[in-house]
Amino acid sequence: MLDFCLLTEMTARFEMTSIVGQRCILQYMLPWLANIELVDLSNASPTPPELNIETEEEERNGAMSPVKLEGEGWGSVEATQLVLNNLFYITVKVSHTLKSPLTVIFVIVDKLQVCRLS
Repeated sequence: MLDFCLLTEMTARFEMTSIVGQRCILQYMLPWLANIELVDLSNASPTPPELNIETEEEERNGAMSPVKLEGEGWGSVEATQLVLNNLFYITVKVSHTLKSPLTVIFVIVDKLQVCRLS
């Protein structure tokens, strides 16, 4: 969740800075993007994955069962759309001046897709 918040903040400040600052922001985005888990929007379900919540008996006994997330990974549709929309905005805004850093960012996004969406 922190990854998405930081990427959103970087994108919000992107337009307010100089070209040198924009290049720095793109560099700062790299490790945060590498840590993101995207979901396949074409197969995304509109409902969130269900959690196995402990029963009243487990709650009374103090025993906690492990919480298991069912479904396709830990990413969310909203977060995926947010990241992709922000990257699209930045690409449209500065693709003519910052081609090299944008290329590196999309190489990372491509690796995310191969690793976590297939």
